[in-house]
Amino acid sequence: MKPIYVFFTALAFGASAFAHGNATGAVLERMEGMKSIQAAMKLLGKQAGTNDAFDFSAVNAAATDIMHHANEIPAVFAEKDLSMPTEAKAEIWEEMDAFNKLAAALESAAQIAANAQNADELKSAMGAIGETCKACHSQYRIKN
Repeated sequence: MKPIYVFFTALAFGASAFAHGNATGAVLERMEGMKSIQAAMKLLGKQAGTNDAFDFSAVNAAATDIMHHANEIPAVFAEKDLSMPTEAKAEIWEEMDAFNKLAAALESAAQIAANAQNADELKSAMGAIGETCKACHSQYRIKN
């Protein structure tokens, strides 16, 4: 796997992989959605690293999962819930329009990935997905 995809996979898994602890309600729902996106990114990262065994069906399913969760982001963040172990910053609710635009950008980037026919097309789409994740996390996620 290329270093850039290793980076995005590591970014996706980050500290949140073990942080769900005692989460409940909206916080748990948000964390579970992000965990699903992380798993999909891991699969996409593996597929982006190969042309020999490119599995369109698996790529399409993973990217569609990201699209689904990206579409749900505005709804699962509608309720301001900062109870621990949340990783969400209060700025989300102060800048909801900008936050929702990033969710829409993630959904659009995932749509491109869902239509990738080979690893090169997927690599390009993953770059856009990764940049969107990075932009959102740098602004709206508490660093652990």
